[in-house]
Amino acid sequence: MEPTRLLSTIRSENPDFLFTLQGYTIPRDILYEMSRTGIPSAVWLLDEPYDALKSADVGTFFSHVFVQDASTVEHHRKFGNLETHYLPHGFEHLEVHTKRPCALRWDLSIVGTGFPRRRRALEAIRSVAGALLVVGKGWPEDLGKDGLERKLSASPSEAARIYNESRINLTVHREETDFSVSSGAFRAVSPNASVFYVAGCGGFQIADDSRQDLQNLFEPGKEIVLYRDFEELADLVSRYLKDGDERVRIAESGRRRALAEHTYAHRLRKVVEILEGRPCKARPRFYERTVIHAQGSRLGSASPSDRVQVISLSEAEKPAVRSIRAPSDADTSSCLNESLFESLAPRAVVVLSDEVDAREAALRADRFLGGNPDLGAVAWRNGRSELVLAVLSMRILHHTGALTQGYRSAGLALEDLLLRMRAVGFEVRAESCPAKPELTDSSRQPSFSTPEDRERFVRAWGLDPERRLRAKRLLRVAAELKAGRRDELALPVLEQALSLDPEGEEARRELGAFLLYRGDARQAEPHLYASWSRDPDHVPGGLLYGLCLLHLKEERKALDVLLPLLERKACLLEKTSLLYNIGRCYRRLGQPEQGIRRLWEAVKLDPSYLRAHQELLSMHVEAQDFPAALECMERIVQNDSKNPEAFNDLGVILHKLGRDQEALEAFKKALAIDPSYRPAAKNLEIVSAALGVSSPRGSQERSSRRPGAPFEDLRPAERAPA
Repeated sequence: MEPTRLLSTIRSENPDFLFTLQGYTIPRDILYEMSRTGIPSAVWLLDEPYDALKSADVGTFFSHVFVQDASTVEHHRKFGNLETHYLPHGFEHLEVHTKRPCALRWDLSIVGTGFPRRRRALEAIRSVAGALLVVGKGWPEDLGKDGLERKLSASPSEAARIYNESRINLTVHREETDFSVSSGAFRAVSPNASVFYVAGCGGFQIADDSRQDLQNLFEPGKEIVLYRDFEELADLVSRYLKDGDERVRIAESGRRRALAEHTYAHRLRKVVEILEGRPCKARPRFYERTVIHAQGSRLGSASPSDRVQVISLSEAEKPAVRSIRAPSDADTSSCLNESLFESLAPRAVVVLSDEVDAREAALRADRFLGGNPDLGAVAWRNGRSELVLAVLSMRILHHTGALTQGYRSAGLALEDLLLRMRAVGFEVRAESCPAKPELTDSSRQPSFSTPEDRERFVRAWGLDPERRLRAKRLLRVAAELKAGRRDELALPVLEQALSLDPEGEEARRELGAFLLYRGDARQAEPHLYASWSRDPDHVPGGLLYGLCLLHLKEERKALDVLLPLLERKACLLEKTSLLYNIGRCYRRLGQPEQGIRRLWEAVKLDPSYLRAHQELLSMHVEAQDFPAALECMERIVQNDSKNPEAFNDLGVILHKLGRDQEALEAFKKALAIDPSYRPAAKNLEIVSAALGVSSPRGSQERSSRRPGAPFEDLRPAERAPA
């Protein structure tokens, strides 16, 4: 929900209380207005103690604070959040974290980021466990050998299935310094969420004993198994892999305890009890503005106060000034992002130079920003057109996102941000400022721009940023026209964007993609080639060009484009799309083994990737490998359970394997979803006749069938491209 809508909804609905998770993504001025409504409110902070040094500020906007780790309760209370309470993790027991009937696939699984302690635990049990699965980022790239399988991610439902399919679920808590802004300042004492998820699913789990509260939530040896060191862990894994009955007993006991005490319903009930019993007015720590002094500017007269928060990107020169000092190899834009994240005000004043009075600029900007909700920033430039100060609306910043990482020059990082604000429809007001009379040339901000910074900026915005900005706005218009299915109007807008910015990759790529999906692959090819050739490592551009070559039946060229991209950094969707289309190339080139291998890699990364499952199914059917086709079909049905065609295909494969009774049930399920689906109706009649049972479709329809009529077979193998 949009932040402004959130506030208006709260005021119109006037709820009994407000409850939010984390609270970081809500702009501070909205949090402040929420606190002023007088409505009891609560935030549940779920990354303690790792986020404790930044979450305490967020907690001041709420009347009550709940932390999932008991170690930081006193920290929050000392910070001013007197109504801070311990509320451990829980689980969703109605749909997600439930016990599922399924076969055991893995001896042991670990679901979670590959933090160092988890890596060491994995090495300790490699020799005693057979089929292993790890899920998450941060694990070594070379995993996947010696019976170990790796997935980059899993949805909550997919993770729940893994818990049920694993003989042992290993829960290893991360150390306090892992991915933490608190740098080990607190010792974690409470278990992570996985403990509750696994227990709720009825999975057997072994966990480390590093969290002392765990023994108060589950009874060791009866509801959960704990290990003290890696040597004991290896012994326990070896023992429980052999003792299936004991695993089941402990898992069932853990599930009963979880359902009795640890569901999210139990947690919310506790929140309501505390809110009703202890009304308390929030005392938020809130400022009118945050002043951020970048490298090259001096703190001067800037002083923290009840109204002004001050952050310095160089060593602090005054008490109570927050200093964010970047390592020598860090980029300035990352430090600016950290400063903006820590801002507890609706506006941030970023000072790049002492050529303008920051206080006077901020007061002037307040008048503009307060009267225009679409104004994202007010920017001051000197006589040389250099950016010297910018006042940013934090609310608008939530829409545009953080500064682009990689810039060492704060000025260019901000220039990039201001252009992005304008590109998505917000306004930026320009102001000019004469130099202060007492300022000498030697004290002006030195240029921190490097050749790498300049190259990065030109690559993003070209030599004429205003022309590229107009082109980007036209691309937004074209996207809205395409969303409204007005393609005939979108095409000339895309062509106009390209004529404005012929050197821009985005305009050329968008025009090429539009032509490709309209079916004009031949016209799309020169545009997509030009975009790809300028940056062959750009994964989205390479995917589009490779898909275009597939359309043009140039599979060898497509492989030359797509295969190198597997070595590039890509998100899960891009990685699976690459593997899927590489598999399709090999299939068309008559190399089915290579194609099947790549498609299996895709579905291992993303078990819900339906197109890859369907392509695999088609290849197995072509090879008359119906047992393998059945395995694919079962996965398709799991992911597409409301599709009658999926159940019809399942029935066809079961029929080809001679399992007509199961095929009969599959056709019935297809017709239960869509009674008018004729292929399933025809197949049901044939299988019913073969089994000598009455077809439920009616005597009139049965009598219309000719003896020996052909079986309604699988759908076409070649499907639409990804």
